[in-house]
Amino acid sequence: MIKIFLAENHYALRKGIKQILSDEKDILVTENPEPDVLIADMPAPVKNIMETLTELKNKFPRTKILILGMHDDHEVVTFALKSGADGYLNKDSVSEELVSAVREVYLGKKFIGSSIDKNIK
Repeated sequence: MIKIFLAENHYALRKGIKQILSDEKDILVTENPEPDVLIADMPAPVKNIMETLTELKNKFPRTKILILGMHDDHEVVTFALKSGADGYLNKDSVSEELVSAVREVYLGKKFIGSSIDKNIK
């Protein structure tokens, strides 16, 4: 069972994500302080992401972090991944891609959403 914690500021989006993930038999949305995967909203301003991700990785070193962002910009996504994110997905992504992203980062793989240039390292 993959334990997920949602750190999303927008109530409607958080409820939608929870509903999508709750339909999956191998995924549990939880309030557990040490989830397997943390789904986090991209902080604003973007430059704060390095500080935020460093803090999260120090606090929860085994937790994988999947960023949900509004940007498909190469520089923003690259910065998020280099700052410690395990995956990046645009908030406009379809539900199947969200589920795939959760499973991929849980398995230790990097995930980059389909709307984003795959040449990002």
